[in-house]
Amino acid sequence: MKIPAWLLKKGVKIPLIIILSILLLLILINIIAPPVAHSYIEKHSKELCHRTVTLDKLRMNIFIGKLKIEGLKALEENDKDVMLSFDALDVRINLFKLLAKEVRLNKIALDNPRVSVWQMDSVFNFTDIIEFYSDDEDDEDTTSSGWVVDLRKISISKGSVVYQDLVRKSIFDLRDFSVNIPRLYFGGKSSDIGVAFKLANGGDIAFQMLYGMDDNSYKLNIDINRLAISAFQPYLKSMMNVGDVTGELSTQMTINGNLNHILEIVANGNLSLADLNINTSENEKLLKLGNLSVNVDKIDIKENQLYFDEIAFDRAEINCSLYEDGNTFSRLFSNNSEGNSEEKAETENISADESVEATSENESQSNPMDLKINTLRIDNSSFIVYDNTLEQKFEFPVTSISMNATGVTLNDVFKAKLKAVVGSGGELLANWEGTLNGYENHKIFLKLQNFKMADISPYCLHYTAYPVASGILTFASRTLIKNSNLDSKNTIDIFNCKVENKNKEIKPEYKIPLKAALYILTDRKGKIAMSLPVKGNVSDPDFSLRKIIWKTIGNFLLKVVTAPTDFLASMFNGKDDVFNDIQMNLTDRSISSENYDKLNAMSEILKEKSEMKLSIKQSIDLNENEKLFATILATSDTAAINEAILKSVERRNQMLLQYFEVQGIPAANVEILPTGEMSSGKGKANFSFSVSVPMDEPLDELEAIE
Repeated sequence: MKIPAWLLKKGVKIPLIIILSILLLLILINIIAPPVAHSYIEKHSKELCHRTVTLDKLRMNIFIGKLKIEGLKALEENDKDVMLSFDALDVRINLFKLLAKEVRLNKIALDNPRVSVWQMDSVFNFTDIIEFYSDDEDDEDTTSSGWVVDLRKISISKGSVVYQDLVRKSIFDLRDFSVNIPRLYFGGKSSDIGVAFKLANGGDIAFQMLYGMDDNSYKLNIDINRLAISAFQPYLKSMMNVGDVTGELSTQMTINGNLNHILEIVANGNLSLADLNINTSENEKLLKLGNLSVNVDKIDIKENQLYFDEIAFDRAEINCSLYEDGNTFSRLFSNNSEGNSEEKAETENISADESVEATSENESQSNPMDLKINTLRIDNSSFIVYDNTLEQKFEFPVTSISMNATGVTLNDVFKAKLKAVVGSGGELLANWEGTLNGYENHKIFLKLQNFKMADISPYCLHYTAYPVASGILTFASRTLIKNSNLDSKNTIDIFNCKVENKNKEIKPEYKIPLKAALYILTDRKGKIAMSLPVKGNVSDPDFSLRKIIWKTIGNFLLKVVTAPTDFLASMFNGKDDVFNDIQMNLTDRSISSENYDKLNAMSEILKEKSEMKLSIKQSIDLNENEKLFATILATSDTAAINEAILKSVERRNQMLLQYFEVQGIPAANVEILPTGEMSSGKGKANFSFSVSVPMDEPLDELEAIE
């Protein structure tokens, strides 16, 4: 081949030689540099990054700006376990842009990276690497260099990350980890960053974020599908005394915020929690939830706004056990042995000045909570109480709970409706009107029907020592709380109530003559009807609704036993004068029609109450009797007059005894008390009546409940 003459000219020949030499040098560098760099990295990796690093291949092409590393492995500090590895890292750089002080990476692709991270308290397996590089931080030049960085087509594919918390024995296994960033803008525009991965024990997670580096603003879309919350069980155990935790979390949320102002976060979207099961540390059932659905209109952290379109609970089951020293929920946070004592100590070590300063700042800047829930629903749910504080273990279920409330806020009045099955068949209906911000003003209507009294027998046994065998209860209540003053009007209807004998081995909390009082209150149809007003001040520190109810019921029943005639008369005849006193003329030898009317009413009650005893006491004016019989007998003989008086008293008593005998009242149920004296008899004998029922304790041992 003949070389053109112009190439042999001196003016062309020398530059050509230089260019060819540079080109040859670049080719030589391109060939030699990769193996040299490969060897250097492996030999000096400890000095470079405090880890042993090996590579399968390192390829470089300086002409097209390509760097590719294959088969990298970085070992743990023990030089045995693998901390980081990947199949390939492919980097493409635009070399010509370097001349304009611009670093443009057209591609950064990481294929199949595998990362292992473990944590022991506050120490990670990369903590020593951070400390290794931290020595150089003081030498950093913070002045602007004028260089521009432009990163494009950043991707991570088929990655996996295994995180282990050695203290809590927790493992998060992230698989199919991927990252996609079309372009990372450092000014002017927002970068689009996508991250997605799967958890080995269940759950697909994806993040998509628009990030503006100019002002650190971001818009984050979160898409989580069926995340197994069992992965968080060790962390729940560190905070609470819980056992097994299972369930699946799904959410689609959009979060807008700014990294310069961490609390300026605004979010909206939806969240659901399915098949949640939480057991106590004793492996007792605590919470079961078929589904929780939350539609978020707006959550604004800075403005303290919580706006929800709907919150719906379906097939929720809460189990609560009561103990002498607390209950299931109080035990969740008591003596938690797995709690992080170091974190607690660090929190307590914050200086008083810092705490006061932070508190003052928050108080001055924070707004009161603004809560709005358009619809709050509970369906097919239950609440079961297991009371271990009574003489007998007690299980009380409230099932088939459905509740609906609209326009729920903290400060505005809203209404709620509730339906439930109480015990083994009682039907509960409740309407409530009030606010969530305090107990000062509320309206409550409640009706319970077809409730089986035997369901609460353990409570009656504990508080009164009387077990309840049977009875059907209907209870209605209208309660008004105004300015903290409670005014509750309650009606109780009980049918066919049977109470067994008092258990003498139990020392009840209240001395209530339950059996005797219920016997008196039961009418001829087997029905008990009571009206019980309840009053109190809910703001009183000593206010206890349970105590007020027992006080009201207990004192009412005590009044029934000590003054039964008032209740008996109104129940059977609708009159309150049935057991009022009657009078007879001293010379009467028969009962008047007026007295027959009252005695007939008494006999009707005694027939219905076969265990009741009637006591009759005749009282006379002795002086008046002496004058009368002295006149009738025409004598002043004291003995004769007294004998006549006694005969007349006995005659009148026998008239009454004979009357009740004819009415079919057993003689044992009617007694004549010793004759009493009175003044100003006006020619009449007075008869007073009292009734009594069998009592398990003397009346003088009973006392009002304070």
